[in-house]
Amino acid sequence: MAVSGKVEAWRGTADGHQRVVLDVPEELPLELRYNGTAYATMMVSPDGLNDFVLGFSLTEAIIEDANAIKGLTVSEEEGGLVAHVTLHGTDYAAFLRSEQQKGQRSVPGRSGCGICGVRTLDEARRVLPLAPAGAVPSLDAIGKALGVLQQADTARGAHAAAYCTRDGAIAVLREDVGRHNALDKLIGALMRLPKTPDLANGFCLLTSRCSYEMVQKAVRGGISTLVAMASPTALALRVAEEAGLTVIALAKQDGMVQFTHTHPSPQEIAV
Repeated sequence: MAVSGKVEAWRGTADGHQRVVLDVPEELPLELRYNGTAYATMMVSPDGLNDFVLGFSLTEAIIEDANAIKGLTVSEEEGGLVAHVTLHGTDYAAFLRSEQQKGQRSVPGRSGCGICGVRTLDEARRVLPLAPAGAVPSLDAIGKALGVLQQADTARGAHAAAYCTRDGAIAVLREDVGRHNALDKLIGALMRLPKTPDLANGFCLLTSRCSYEMVQKAVRGGISTLVAMASPTALALRVAEEAGLTVIALAKQDGMVQFTHTHPSPQEIAV
């Protein structure tokens, strides 16, 4: 299934107008069903769907690890896609208990919002595990990773999330029209690797802003350092500080700002 399509448009400049043909990202609804029970419908880019379902299931606390999933298939149906997820008996029972305790959640068709459909403030503020401790990446490493993304023009109107090694090499990259989805796809892709990398020895790079939901998902995904090209929110920083997640934002090839865990020594950042 195509992840983008060509459209004709008019481009206007100070010199006039001209007809152009542009690539625009595709977007489709994906319904997630767990053991036949509909849980959520998300708007997604139609690629890396197994990665998305696995990552979404982890970051939404539906599962604790990939072993909880017995089977996963994605089918095309009229009007969109359906992910059929089969959980093992004990894992499905735990999922049902959790849903009953907090009231059934209904997630409308949005591009991966991390708290859409929750019923209470307590449910929105989930208890998070502690992020693994890791070394802060250098400016050179961040600049190297950003350079690769910019040279490839990888986003194409979509958001990108990449896992980078400590020296800035991009090891895994995923994209989606939704920034939350892109991070879920990345986390799912990392979970599906034959050998999960030591996430404390690298960092996650986002082309989007760093919101509260992105911090939640990163911590649930075992990420130690989150680097975002845009600004973080104040709530995201408070939650990151509590969870032990290092947040670096406003990242450019020639500069960055470390917002959390800035002690004991600013020399940990090689600027």
